[in-house]
Amino acid sequence: MSIVDKLEKSIAALFPKSGGPKQPLELHREALEQLVAKAIAGPRGDRIFPFDRVTLQLRTSDLERQAALTALLGPANFPGDIRAELASSRVLAPEDLTSSICFVDQADDELSIRCEKSEPPAPEPIVDFVPRPFTPARLVVMAGNVSEPDFTSSKQLLNVGRGESVLDAQGHLIRRNDLYFISDDTDTNSSVSREHAHLRFDAASGNWRIYDDGSRFGTHLYRAGKKIAVPPHSARGALLKQGDEIFLGEARLRFDAMAESAVGS
Repeated sequence: MSIVDKLEKSIAALFPKSGGPKQPLELHREALEQLVAKAIAGPRGDRIFPFDRVTLQLRTSDLERQAALTALLGPANFPGDIRAELASSRVLAPEDLTSSICFVDQADDELSIRCEKSEPPAPEPIVDFVPRPFTPARLVVMAGNVSEPDFTSSKQLLNVGRGESVLDAQGHLIRRNDLYFISDDTDTNSSVSREHAHLRFDAASGNWRIYDDGSRFGTHLYRAGKKIAVPPHSARGALLKQGDEIFLGEARLRFDAMAESAVGS
């Protein structure tokens, strides 16, 4: 005997047929049949249930009967029964199908069903992008021999590495470093890769970020005594804040963001 059959037998014992109100399982079957009948043809020749909200109105004022009907037709269980019945009839049901139940003392029909389709959510308002004011970057060299010990630029993309020009095996230029460490024999400068890192200004947030370009000895920041690694080839890089110390291998820079009016003053 299936669970439904057992439930039907138990409810039948509580509500024997007497020509009066229908038994809960009869209403359960009737509700499912009415819902399957509301299926429509889909765009690909399939059948779909075009509603995502089902409301059952049941006529009864008996509290014991209301409890039994709620156990069978309430929102905790009935949406699953609807999906199962629709699936057995090869009808596609919406994933967000919900149901509710209400009881009334007076109504023409013992069971009434109202099906509704929720309105799609309103689209997000389109907000025009307003770039933040540009803030030039200042890099003060604290360890290493560089092209410019106190470097300031109004460019929004700054390449940093060893040597001014980076050439491929055929001698073709593939990159220029805006701030570059001299190619010498010191351990500090030798720890800087030719294509070590770059800094980029983010116009959306008004902040500078640093990106490691696959350097040999890595890039990290020191901020308030905390070491922050910059993952190589990361699309997000790492946020730069005023006073951050930037380590390129063993070379070291201090990052400052300057007001644009201060550049060249």
